[in-house]
Amino acid sequence: MKPHAHAAGEPGIGDTFVLRRDAEGAVQLDCAECGFRYGPVERDPKIAAVLSERPPSELNALNEVGLVDESLIARHFYCPSCGLLFAVNVQRTGDPIMLEWSIDSSSLAGVS
Repeated sequence: MKPHAHAAGEPGIGDTFVLRRDAEGAVQLDCAECGFRYGPVERDPKIAAVLSERPPSELNALNEVGLVDESLIARHFYCPSCGLLFAVNVQRTGDPIMLEWSIDSSSLAGVS
């Protein structure tokens, strides 16, 4: 297992994120693959991610035929340390990043 990687029994979110407390007791969000710290669990990890924008046709060749709206972009979000892909959003070019994360850390009493 890599240093800081997700250990068995650690609370996580899917196979991508691990919840850990920092020295001050705040719940932090870490990459399950490499341990990169995205920051407080309340903040959407996309804010600290590496972003790559690509045309939707790169998601699937059928999009070249069926999805011809050139105002759309596929945004890929990666861990800045190990490159683990954790989200893809299709949005209109120029729209703000779609933040989808809302966690109340007070509900995470079992995180050590």
